[in-house]
Parts: sequence; structure tokens; C-alpha cells
Amino acid sequence: MTRTTGRRAALAALMTLLGAVSALGAPGAAAEPAAVPDDAVDRWVVRWMNDHGVPGLSLAVVDGDRVVKMRGYGLASVELEVPASAATVYRLASVTKAFTGAAVMVLVESGRMSLDDPVAKHLDGLPEHWREIPIRRLLTHTSGLPDLVEESSSELRPIAPSLLGCIELLAAEEMAFATGAAWRYNQTNYALVQAVVEVVSGQPFVDFVREALLAPAGMDDASFGGRDAVVKGRGPWYSTLERTDEGLRPGGRLRRIHVDYPDFMLSAGGLNATVADMARWDRALREHVVLSMAGLAELWKPVALADGSVFRLDGELIGYALGWSTVDRPGHRAVWASGGNTVAHHRYLDDDLTVIVLTNCQGASPNALAEGVAGFYVPELRERPVFLAAPPDGPPVPRAGE
Repeated sequence: MTRTTGRRAALAALMTLLGAVSALGAPGAAAEPAAVPDDAVDRWVVRWMNDHGVPGLSLAVVDGDRVVKMRGYGLASVELEVPASAATVYRLASVTKAFTGAAVMVLVESGRMSLDDPVAKHLDGLPEHWREIPIRRLLTHTSGLPDLVEESSSELRPIAPSLLGCIELLAAEEMAFATGAAWRYNQTNYALVQAVVEVVSGQPFVDFVREALLAPAGMDDASFGGRDAVVKGRGPWYSTLERTDEGLRPGGRLRRIHVDYPDFMLSAGGLNATVADMARWDRALREHVVLSMAGLAELWKPVALADGSVFRLDGELIGYALGWSTVDRPGHRAVWASGGNTVAHHRYLDDDLTVIVLTNCQGASPNALAEGVAGFYVPELRERPVFLAAPPDGPPVPRAGE
């Protein structure tokens, strides 16, 4: 029995014990056991929620093609005392960018555009010094463009009510750096990518993403919409962070937050989905429903700067690709997307494991939480954590032969 086969056998036994779902089910079905016993992973997640003041959370763990855990914890709405579940809809915030990257790759694979196209090939009326920026540099935040979001705002408030208005205000500003020379996260990049997708596809961005990605993946409960949209099943968004002179810091009282995404910025953070939807999305990627193996390799290729060096957020392992981040940990490579300090989707490529964490609270540290959950299934991940200050305690999920 191989190591991977043995681990899957042990996880299958655990799945039976917990009464968890054994498959994703029909599109739109919110799979969740009627009653899930308390286990080491559940106890660790609940303690994390208590330590970070997280009201509600939904979790999915996928091993190979099998869902081994999918459930909710806590409250989707504190005010109404509505429990979180696999059917709770969450704001995906910047996890949306991972879908935007995939949408661009669909157009690339169909021959309708190239990642190396200058943005001016598809968009008119841009400032002269923006025109030659390649689409790849927009998707990887290496464009050097100034940000269209007000720096003083914690609610992603754009400097003008339209993309054209933002461009007009930013036209006179200097570039943050020469295109390709460095990395800086900003929302201008993805607002421009959204406009490019609309021109190339001939459809509104949300319609193209729905037809090219969401529908083929079976994500029937996923939809676009900001704060003012009426989104069925979506609860409030909370925060435990407080603003200080040094920026946002943990430890504040629980409060409601109101982050909105105007229509021209939906590609940056406007998608809403359930954890069951995200598990279906993960399966669609795994089974090449929306992108080929080569397309996924391009989607997850960490960006190289103009000098040829691969950019690393941590100086060592973490790279940034087309809306996704990467971890080049030897033997345990991973790709991940996170957003709002609330949600995360981690795929451990060498371990054939996925952990999806959706919360309703800014300050949840979802990347560390996802990595901690993964450590229960792949104990080797505890030996060199990327996000966790300390590995999770509690016994790992047993594997055959151990």
C-alpha cells in the first residue's frame, strides 16, 4: 500500500466515523452531516475561533476527490443567532482574484488574448505611460500602477465612482516603480483586468465568469454583489480589528464592517459563495473542467520580476501568480488564495489535500487556520509551517501503518 493510498484509507475510515459526506453531491446541494461528533480538528478550530473572536466559520477538507470534513461552527449571524453551516454564504473578498486569474486563462487558452498583450491592445483612453503594461503584470501586481483605492479608507473606497474617473485622477501620478521592477498589491490592476475581460469576451464580467467558471464547476449558490446587494444566505461581516496609528491591530471589540465593491471592482473582491461551492470549485480545477493542466501550471506560476528573479513575499518560499499565491515548500508545494483576513482556500499539490476556511470576521487569520487544519492530515506540514507561529497541538489524523 502506498503512502497516499494508506492515508486515504485512514481518512475514509475517519469520514465514516464522523458521518461526513463522501462526495460533493449534485450541484447546488449543501452537503453537511446532520450531526458531527467532536474530534481533534473540531476542538482546535473552536479554540482558534475563541482566541481570535470569530463568530462563525465554515470548513471543508478535501482529500483527493473525497470530502472528509464539511461543517459549520458558531454563528453566521450573531444578531439573529443563526448557526453557520455548509450552506452559509460568505464574502470571498480577494479570493475573488483567483477566479479572475482563471477567467483570464480561459480566454488565453481559447486564443482570444495573451498574458503578454499590452493593456492598450484591449483598452482605449489610457495614460501614455500605462499603455504598454502587459496583462501579466496587472494580474501579478507587478505593474507599478498607483492605487485607485483611498489609502486612508479601510472599506476599499475608490477615489472616484467610475473606472474612467479613477483613471483620470491617477493619470498625472507617478508610477510606484518601473513596471516589473517590484511587487505591490493594489486594486487598480484588477479593475483594469475586469475591463479587459469584458472587451475580449464581449460580455459583462460577472456573466462571463458565471458561464466560464461558476456554472461548469456547479457553483450554483455563488454570485457577485457588494455590500448593497441582496445575497441569499449571506450573513453580516464582522471585525475584531481596531485602527491605530500603526494600522489595524487585533484585540478590538466585535463590530460590524461595511466593505463594498463597486461594479467596476467586482473582479477584485465581489464574489460570494458557500464552502460547498468552494469544494466544487476545487474539484473543477482538479479535474480540469475549466482549465487544462498547462493552463493551471500558468495560473500557478510565481511571477518573475524584470531582472529574472522570482518574487518572494517572505523572501524564501511564498510567490505570487495570477491571482493566487504559491508556496514552494520542498515535497509539500501549495497554492492558495485568501482575502479580507477572513477567508482562505489552500491546495497542497504534493499531498493531494485541500483546506477551505470561510469566516465572517476580519482578523480571523484564515491562512494560519487553514495551515493548522492541514497539519492534522499531513503532519509533515507542522515541521516547516509558513503561517503558523506554532504548530497545532492535538493528535494528527492517523494513517495506515502508524
